Amino acid sequence: RSGAKERYEQEWRLADKPSKQIQVIDGTTVRTLIVRGDDLEGHLDSVETAHWHSSNRRHPWSLVFEYYGKPLSQVIRDGALREAIPGRERDRRRLGINQDAHHRLELEFDEQGRLVEKALLRHLPRDREMRLYERHELDDYRMCKDHTGRVIYFPHKATFTHYAGPLSNGTLIDYVTYVMEITRLEWNIAIEDEVFVLQIPQDVRQYDAVHTKGWINRPVEVGPTTKTRISMFLTVNLLLFVSLAMLAGFLYYRSRRRRTV
Repeated sequence: RSGAKERYEQEWRLADKPSKQIQVIDGTTVRTLIVRGDDLEGHLDSVETAHWHSSNRRHPWSLVFEYYGKPLSQVIRDGALREAIPGRERDRRRLGINQDAHHRLELEFDEQGRLVEKALLRHLPRDREMRLYERHELDDYRMCKDHTGRVIYFPHKATFTHYAGPLSNGTLIDYVTYVMEITRLEWNIAIEDEVFVLQIPQDVRQYDAVHTKGWINRPVEVGPTTKTRISMFLTVNLLLFVSLAMLAGFLYYRSRRRRTV
């Protein structure tokens, strides 16, 4: 990351097939390349269509410095209501920030003033009252140094827990948990501009949400209408064949019966 420029790479395996996604933003345009085995797919988006700042993306910078693309300090400053509340554990302090009537952020700090938890509460139309949707727990703070020797303390493990809602007894349903472990972290280093350049091959199918608003180089696929017509054609011919076979069998049976009589 360098200012408004970012490069974001993810790798995973699904059904033993390695997959990778590379996202690069140059400040205004987001380019994405998705690799699933030998299959490639590209996306060209604006900051808005890529939801770059309208979602709380999981990356190291967002752990303690950002929230939904905004500096965390700005989120606290712009809160409609800010209040100190008891922490979940002893010797901890908690700060509640009401962003509006339906969104609330709670930050918990340990005795050393380090951010150890973020709780995202919302009141959506399906909810009876405001409830917890996400909890981000930050752990394993380590001392890091930038190229000038300045000391920075930063968490090297984060656990993101998402809740589907409460049971009848009030217990929250944990439906997915992500764990981030940082193995290497470098601060305030020079990054070449080439890092933030992503060329999507011309022959790769690509969705352009900026200019053409549609797919480019997308393979021709048999649509549902064509598939339905082919299926109906085969079905009618099969029924006709069966009917003719039954008629032929009936006529043959009658002819044999007459000769016998």
